Amino acid sequence: MAEVEQFKLIGQKLPAEILSQSLLSGKLAGTYLFYGPPGVGKFLLAWECAKSLLCSNRKDDSLYCNNCQSCAYVDRLLHPDLHLLFPHPAPRKGKEQKESQEFRDEFRQAKIKEPYQILEYSKPINISRDAIRRLKGELYRKPFLADRKVVIIDRAESMRIDSVNLLLKILEEPPGDTTIFLTTSQLDRILPTVVSRSQKIRFSPLSPETIQLQLKQRFSTEAEKAAQYARLAEGSLGNALNYASGRWENITSTSLELWLAILDQKPEKMGAIIDSLDAEKDRSQVLILLKMWQYLARDAALLNQKADSNLVINRIHATQLSRLAHRFSPGTSFAAFELIDQARLDFYRNLGIKSLLTGLSLALKEILSPN
Repeated sequence: MAEVEQFKLIGQKLPAEILSQSLLSGKLAGTYLFYGPPGVGKFLLAWECAKSLLCSNRKDDSLYCNNCQSCAYVDRLLHPDLHLLFPHPAPRKGKEQKESQEFRDEFRQAKIKEPYQILEYSKPINISRDAIRRLKGELYRKPFLADRKVVIIDRAESMRIDSVNLLLKILEEPPGDTTIFLTTSQLDRILPTVVSRSQKIRFSPLSPETIQLQLKQRFSTEAEKAAQYARLAEGSLGNALNYASGRWENITSTSLELWLAILDQKPEKMGAIIDSLDAEKDRSQVLILLKMWQYLARDAALLNQKADSNLVINRIHATQLSRLAHRFSPGTSFAAFELIDQARLDFYRNLGIKSLLTGLSLALKEILSPN
């Protein structure tokens, strides 16, 4: 028996196999929910499935022809029967059409250049009710070019509750010629009513070795930095790419500087750093800071146990951490993790940067200060 053709994804053999077999057999669900860490190929597989579904010259033994006009359109994310929704900041009043188009162009160009890239914005983001309403209007019309329609809703956890309620009406009475792909890195933020109407496909974290290899092969990242970024990436090639681009380098140092200000009880310095972060209004940087703090707590606890060979944060910070390590018993480290996890939840609920960091800093100071 000939081997079944599969989509080419990095480290995601099972999702690729499930969707390849479904497409080749013609046995598709109406709605798929791809879940797993960010930047591991969820959007890429949905994109590849769209190409297969919309190809106008696909043979029974192939996923797409890669030569027809439809394939070319999908490659550029410009096919008229491919409907793409993703979270972005709300456009300014009076400039809705212009700025919405700019967000679409930015997203499309970024994904074409690097499908694993995670786009971050300095302002709160969501998928609005108006976007779902426009989608609903499109889905109940005939396709323009193909014989069916495909929808990709990326980072579906960013839908507002009124957006989800409107989407549910589509899922309850789905058009027969439409396949919907939802992607999320936060399954717990997707309403159970949406989950129950979807076929779930789990994506796994990528191994540090896989990420390191990709950074070296595809982006010529030097070995030491590739290893460092792979350790920080939490199983996400997209996270590693953002580190490798240099855009997250400064926040790594800032996170340590603020951490030391808290633990050394320097309120003026702590306030100055928080005010600076608040003035920049870059929420993506704050999320990275929270991740860095979890790594810092972990590394300090490891140093306290003389296990510095497994440090995640760059070893240049080991000296600074070592003088604070005695404060991190296993219980204290766990308590710090819980506080930071709660702050990350508050971050996703769009709590203000200054309020978030000030509250967290004071709470950490309380549990980590010596008696």
